Amino acid sequence: MHGVLYRVHTPEPMFSISDDYEGCTEDWLEPYEFLLRPTEVILENGQVIRAASYLYIWDTSRATPATSGRFTDTGSNAR
Repeated sequence: MHGVLYRVHTPEPMFSISDDYEGCTEDWLEPYEFLLRPTEVILENGQVIRAASYLYIWDTSRATPATSGRFTDTGSNAR
């Protein structure tokens, strides 16, 4: 998957706002569609770093998969 990586100097309140936008706070019913988790990210230069990422965790048997666009592309250095 392709994306943009940002350095976040002050995670609060940004992550709280993003969690609410992604529907993964106690104000939303479980199961959540997304969860914020640390993830290994491979940069274009091959460097591997850890970054916070919203991971899609919904039951894929009930979801419509992405069939086109950047969601189905794989970066050249992806594992």
